[in-house]
Amino acid sequence: MLAPPPTVRTINPTTAPSGTVGAASVAFFAFDVGLDGISNLTSVPFPFSGLPFLTGADLFIPAAPPTVIPIVTVPRGDTAATRTLNIRRRPSTEGRVVVQLHDYEQ
Repeated sequence: MLAPPPTVRTINPTTAPSGTVGAASVAFFAFDVGLDGISNLTSVPFPFSGLPFLTGADLFIPAAPPTVIPIVTVPRGDTAATRTLNIRRRPSTEGRVVVQLHDYEQ
């Protein structure tokens, strides 16, 4: 029996990595720097460390098993109004996933 893949419990783009993301950040990029299968959330990887409105994290998310990755958002001011978006796990050799989130209810 195979062990389950490691899970990412919480990545809060307003505080991680290293508390360098501020309210001015408009995009958060998560990718495996160096394709080494290891996450490193201690610093913002190049080229995002020098860009004022973009940030990123070295985050490895396994593509197997072929299930979904839940993305849970909590709107500011209403912690009871969480929303969950399930995206399909896929190897980066098959494509990329882009998720756009809003900080308000439509």
